[in-house]
Amino acid sequence: MPGWTTAGAALSSKFSVIRTCRSVPRLNPARRPVPLGRNVKLFTPMKIQNTRETLLATNANLSRSEFDDVNLQEATFTNVNLSKATFTDINFSGAKFSNLNLTNVEIEACETTGMKFRGVLVSELFDAYQRRSS
Repeated sequence: MPGWTTAGAALSSKFSVIRTCRSVPRLNPARRPVPLGRNVKLFTPMKIQNTRETLLATNANLSRSEFDDVNLQEATFTNVNLSKATFTDINFSGAKFSNLNLTNVEIEACETTGMKFRGVLVSELFDAYQRRSS
């Protein structure tokens, strides 16, 4: 598959190309090897750079992966663990979230125009909070 390194080729059965997109993750090559699971040898992270292939990752441990300048438009995430993940300079416009665990989530410095929480505009929630606090 174009864009796969030797280390990644060994894992190609975990991924399938399903359609085209702008780009995919570029991993820092200086990172140390990452364990795949119990009793599995360490490997150097797969580097995928300057490609337009879409990946289908299933039953995969991609913890500590890095995504920089990546287009994940119209991507679907189901049964994904993003605990302790960090999102900076992200465009979530038009995104939908359901069945989330938002325990201890902090959201700051964001545009909320048109954003709804449980069907209610966030601007209305803020207005109601301000009126109640006054």
